[in-house]
Amino acid sequence: MQNKKLEKILVADDSEEYRERIAKILLKGYDVDFAANAEEAIKKAQENKYDLIITDNRMPVDKKGLIVNGHMCGYYKNDGIYVIENIRKFDKETPIILNTSELNIEIAIEAIQKGADYAIHKNQLSEFSDNYKNIINKCLKRTNSQP
Repeated sequence: MQNKKLEKILVADDSEEYRERIAKILLKGYDVDFAANAEEAIKKAQENKYDLIITDNRMPVDKKGLIVNGHMCGYYKNDGIYVIENIRKFDKETPIILNTSELNIEIAIEAIQKGADYAIHKNQLSEFSDNYKNIINKCLKRTNSQP
């Protein structure tokens, strides 16, 4: 009996709680890797082959973010866009989902123009988890059908 290779998914989000939540709700049965900032996500994408990348939009570029009153500050305006744009420089194939709590039409259009396959509002994780799972499955099916 052959073991099926687990699909490998990278989740980039500065919230450890959210990373764990998305893995628990949507990504059971997958090989999930995490990144806490944009630079870490880009580095991991360069060093590993993922079947899917899910990235937050607002997160620190790197670990050196400014801490004010216990909160990380110094975000770029759209770090998920930064992640997408930089990953697309060396990987044109892996599906990417932009997952953000501040989704609007401008961000969605920019994400798609930079190379994202989908832009999804974070609230869809709990309210529409079946729809979110369908999007993940579509992305993974596309990856698995590539030669």
